[in-house]
Amino acid sequence: MAFPFYVIGFSTLLIAAVILGLGIGTSLSLYPVLTAECFGVEHLGVNYGLMFSAYGLGAIAIQGGGWVHDLTGTYTAPLLLAGLLSTISVLLLLYIKYRHKIS
Repeated sequence: MAFPFYVIGFSTLLIAAVILGLGIGTSLSLYPVLTAECFGVEHLGVNYGLMFSAYGLGAIAIQGGGWVHDLTGTYTAPLLLAGLLSTISVLLLLYIKYRHKIS
């Protein structure tokens, strides 16, 4: 959510891009393990496919962010919306963790 406020130049944009890239790479490598931990290994193939498809739907969100940028002339609104949606997803994950007592 702080992205539009601390990326004020090209060098800070590069640093932010590297940090975000490392985060995306880490999450992709952890998806199979987390899917097995959360849903078991009996239907891991189907569950992992659903998880990866949900990740792929993020590509559509990029188009939506571009559309909002065209309307407003700034990336602040789409980035804040992405941060809000990420916060909601973390809250959902915490709910799932405590509801199903996942370690």
